[in-house]
Amino acid sequence: MRAMTTSDGVQTEQDLQQSGVAMSAAETSRRNRRFNLHESPTWRQVIILIVLIVIWQLSRYVYDLQPLLPYPSGIADQAWLMITGPGREDFFAAVSATSTTILLGFLISVLIGTVLGFIVGYYRLSRMALYPYINALYATPRIALLPLVVVWFGIGQETALAIIVLASAFHVAIGTAEGVRNSKGALVPVGKSFGANWWQLITKIVVPASIPYLLSSWKLAAGRAVVAAITAELFVDLGAGLGRLLSTYSAELELDKSFVVVIVIAILGFAFMGVFDLITLLVRRAQGLGSAQR
Repeated sequence: MRAMTTSDGVQTEQDLQQSGVAMSAAETSRRNRRFNLHESPTWRQVIILIVLIVIWQLSRYVYDLQPLLPYPSGIADQAWLMITGPGREDFFAAVSATSTTILLGFLISVLIGTVLGFIVGYYRLSRMALYPYINALYATPRIALLPLVVVWFGIGQETALAIIVLASAFHVAIGTAEGVRNSKGALVPVGKSFGANWWQLITKIVVPASIPYLLSSWKLAAGRAVVAAITAELFVDLGAGLGRLLSTYSAELELDKSFVVVIVIAILGFAFMGVFDLITLLVRRAQGLGSAQR
């Protein structure tokens, strides 16, 4: 009977210790979340943006730059008119056309770049044969290829898509190749020693280990896709798109409208790249949860 009491007492003490450790870990996690929230630079960035806008607006009382540089109040008024005024259909049609072109071009770039990067990263012979050309095309200014693309594809959405692919696909290929190459060099030999076949090596080792490289390259490729789409719309008469609006407003010296278009383009780029920041955060949390469960 004493042995049972002693055993129960020991077990109860162990349970209390485990509960104490769990409570301490939970408290530490809450403190870390509060600390991270407090240290987050977001609110500082907002304050800096507000201060810059206020200084910009008040500068009109020191030196009037209205013919060359519109002020925030005028840009805001013009943005409201473009969104709610009679010409809002054309504005939203341009936003839709550019967004669609960016999304399609980016998806094509991801498909081509990921497949090409996997082949180059996994197979040594392919890397030796193709990697120098990928680097060369990656370093070539896309605007230098624009006349050739126009000759090859004509004037239309295909030209913009081709420019986006040339701007983004090779970036994805290089990032994917580096991720596959690193995972292959460090982890694939271990998998082979445990008898894993080719499919298991790819799905269980190479792909999971390459995810950070893939997400990073996709994020940068999304930004390049936005730049490439606007470049194509600026220099090629595609008939619609934010680049076309920007070119028209600049030629007519309607700088307030030009600033509205530039702000919309910046928001598009921020949104496309922000999606991958969110995906990266979710993947890291999922990987951390999986590690904790294991």
